[in-house]
Amino acid sequence: MTKNVTPKKLEEFLLKALPSYEEHLYLLLRSSFAQQIDPILDKIIEDHAEAFNSSYSHDGSGQITIEDENKFLDHGKAALEYIRQAADGDSTLPPTGFIKNAIVFSLFDRTVLSALRSRLGDGYAD
Repeated sequence: MTKNVTPKKLEEFLLKALPSYEEHLYLLLRSSFAQQIDPILDKIIEDHAEAFNSSYSHDGSGQITIEDENKFLDHGKAALEYIRQAADGDSTLPPTGFIKNAIVFSLFDRTVLSALRSRLGDGYAD
């Protein structure tokens, strides 16, 4: 017999699993809502990718150098704000920071995301 699992309990389970399985859980969630998430990502890429990507460089060893701090932060914040607004405005997406974090995780390279987190804090998508 299958038990009904409330969304709250499911979210609690997923958040508990995050430290070990963060990438897997976010990618699974992103895939589950691809139809809703793809247009969000497409809009951000169209509006911000070129300018944002020109604001930093990779050094080949997994590190990035921020070339233009203002551009990096302006476009990074704009992307994150669009994710918040688009996710909150879509009634078919779960209304949680977890889904927003999954979208953020889908958009940014891990090293770039780490640089944004260090500048904006961890509550960037809540």
